[in-house]
Amino acid sequence: MRVSIDRLGITVDGSRRLIRAGELPYYLLPDPGLWADRVRRMRDAGLDAVSVSYPWSLHSPRRGEHDFSGARDVDQLHDLIAAAGLWLIARPGPYLGLDLDLGGLPAWLLREPGVVLRCRDERGYRRSPAYLECAGEWLAQIVPRFATRENLLWVQVESGWVETEPLVRLPLDLADLAVRWLGTGRIARGLRAARRALPARLRER
Repeated sequence: MRVSIDRLGITVDGSRRLIRAGELPYYLLPDPGLWADRVRRMRDAGLDAVSVSYPWSLHSPRRGEHDFSGARDVDQLHDLIAAAGLWLIARPGPYLGLDLDLGGLPAWLLREPGVVLRCRDERGYRRSPAYLECAGEWLAQIVPRFATRENLLWVQVESGWVETEPLVRLPLDLADLAVRWLGTGRIARGLRAARRALPARLRER
């Protein structure tokens, strides 16, 4: 399956598509026996894709432990979505937002030395190798569970995040205000226009 996006929308295998998707929060349905019914209802409602968010905190109560059994068996959920003929939109985080404590990040991160959650603190954006190492461990566990699925339509990494180069030099509150006021699209377009206006010799720096 080939998926592309442009200013007009999404194209799947050469055909322009309007994607009708719904979120299925399996972590709020602790009995996997309920999953098939919900997937069927989504299909019968006319949806053609299921968005699945995977809370890191649910699957990793302690560092180095990863549980994908029982009510955490996302492979079973993926099978149900595929059997219903629906596309999968995967949201592995690490940060999900939603209504989850720490946005789905596990609480043990707060005890890990050197971890700056999402590489952000009161001083602004900061590179946090310790956090990136932990996040890499999580992604190494969850991504292979959906990456080879033939019905995988899209993957959203992180949620509500932008790191445009000029913003990383601003204090956190000011950077967040710029994103909220201008929007990421307007910031990106402005940066491209400013870059085009520069002399060629400066663009290469």
